[in-house]
This record gives sequence, C-alpha cells and structure tokens, in this order.
Amino acid sequence: MPLANDEEGFIVRAPYPSGTLFRLRVTNRVPTHIYIFGSDDIGKVSRLFPLEGVSPWLDYSESTIVLPDDDHFIRMDQTVGEDRVFILVTGESLDFPDLLKAVDQSHPSLTPIETLRAYMDVKVIDKSDGTINDGNQLHLTTTSVAQGNFVVSLVIRHTK
Repeated sequence: MPLANDEEGFIVRAPYPSGTLFRLRVTNRVPTHIYIFGSDDIGKVSRLFPLEGVSPWLDYSESTIVLPDDDHFIRMDQTVGEDRVFILVTGESLDFPDLLKAVDQSHPSLTPIETLRAYMDVKVIDKSDGTINDGNQLHLTTTSVAQGNFVVSLVIRHTK
C-alpha cells in the first residue's frame, strides 16, 4: 500500500476496493508501549493491539507486531469511505479500555486525534518526523519515546 503525507499523518495513496486483504506491521527501535486502534467514517472504534491479556510493553528493540497475525489478513469491509489506524507509542502504561471509551464516546465534531489530545499530551507524527521509504514503509525519526507520547495516523480509503 503506497503511502503519502496527509494533514494529520499519512494516507494510503490510492483507494482500495472492499474485500482487499492486507496486514499491518509495526516495528519498534527502542523499548516502548504500543497501542493500536482503528476508527471508521461511522465512528466505530476498534481495538487492534494489544488484545485482552496481551501486554503493550515491548521490552526490547526490533520487535515486530503483525496485525492481525502472520497467518491471517485484515479484510476491508463493504462500507465505502475512510478507515483510520492510530498507532500510539508511549513510554508509559495506559488504561487502554478507558482511552478507547473516551474516543468512542467523544463528541461527533471531534476527530480521534483531538480526543487523544484532550485525553493526554500527545504529539502527532507528521512528515517532519518520518520518511516514506520504498513507497510503503514509514520510518519515524522520532527516537525519544520515553520522553513523550506520539501517535501515527494512517488513513486507508476504500471503494465498493
């Protein structure tokens, strides 16, 4: 999925048809907590990582999270529009269910990024913090995750 810069992060360049299968891979360079969730145009919020009983703490570098896993794919649903994936990188442990509840129950005029900013001090990673290599790999240049909270927003557009 070739990527480009977007207003609040990054976007998949071309829309994909409903039913497209894909995986998302996230690799950390330093020990950190990683939380990943998604939202769609109708406001549905989905927990992607960590699932219940799985730790968000990656205590060594070069860990790769594969969503959903190495044996399965994510299938784009039939709802035409935009899905967003948010990758939250932080040095602290969070009450993830509480964060998801805050995003899910936020005012309809607020974007998930605005809700995250109200919930916690978070920096949105944009083109000044990352580079797109090989068209489909996003490499972040922000390295001091222990000193802050960062979120990557990825927009995936899809058609029928």
